[in-house]
Amino acid sequence: MLHRVAAKAKPLLGRLQEQLRASRVVHADETGWRQDGVNGYLWSFSSDKLRYFLQRQSRGSEVVREALGEGFSGVLVSDFYSAYSFLEGPHQRCWVHLCRDVHELSERHPLDPSVREWARAVHETYLAAKAYVQGELRRPEK
Repeated sequence: MLHRVAAKAKPLLGRLQEQLRASRVVHADETGWRQDGVNGYLWSFSSDKLRYFLQRQSRGSEVVREALGEGFSGVLVSDFYSAYSFLEGPHQRCWVHLCRDVHELSERHPLDPSVREWARAVHETYLAAKAYVQGELRRPEK
């Protein structure tokens, strides 16, 4: 029964994938997924309009290629995991991951002025980006 439902849903899944690939911005992430005693991964690709999930054994870039294709021209938002890096278009790395890494670097090198200055600049950029987005959200609709 599941195979019949999957076969009937295949055209819809293809249309959803086309919409995802045409999105201006896609957020991607993966997490471990154990099913029937077998380890694998659940991949999530999200735009402002849809959520696209794949369950695969692999954590490699072939899953990103399968979901987005080689020609994806939007902005890919992800952590720093290398599977996302094969795409040549614009990337936005996850602020939470970046801020965490910058904080750890600052703790490891507390006396290095160049690290302190760089961490301060990253933090200021983060605050400016947050203020910009909050301003965008308050704009009246046209």
